[in-house]
Amino acid sequence: MSTPDRVRAGSLANASPEGHRDRYVIAVGAAVLVTLLWSTSYILNKFAFEHGVGPFTLAGLRYAVSAGALLLARAIASRRRTARQASGPAAPAEGARSGLRPAHYILLGATGYLMAQGLQYAGQMFVTPTQTSMVLAVGNTTALVALDMIWLREIRGRSSFLGIAAAMAGIVLFYYPWDFGGAISAASS
Repeated sequence: MSTPDRVRAGSLANASPEGHRDRYVIAVGAAVLVTLLWSTSYILNKFAFEHGVGPFTLAGLRYAVSAGALLLARAIASRRRTARQASGPAAPAEGARSGLRPAHYILLGATGYLMAQGLQYAGQMFVTPTQTSMVLAVGNTTALVALDMIWLREIRGRSSFLGIAAAMAGIVLFYYPWDFGGAISAASS
């Protein structure tokens, strides 16, 4: 049994059918919401760029709003936990610690947020939202296949890499010739 199967089997064995169904509906709903937000972000990014918002400013604003939302969610969860503990017997605290040092958080912020997101937004200034979405979809699939191969060792053959190469070639052929002239002149004005 592979690792994901063991995790899935263990979590299902401890859950009631009603609780599992509720969690499943919430998970699917969250996935649909995230997909809708993700798919519209490229169009909204283009709109922001046309109104003078730079790519690094946009990335900073995006993560500032996200941090605020996470702090609000944590405050609500903490308040609920405190109310639950006050109404019943105290349960042992189960908190996950990341084990990261402050330097790791700074590195993550610089590489993951500033460089990755900021440079992605800078690239979006020069291509259409559709081109961005297609290229990122192939890039995300490539990363997933590479992680599967290295970490989970689930790759059975070269067909995954051939499929990714075919998808990337299809994107290049679909949009060839790429028109950077109009986007560059629009971005510089």
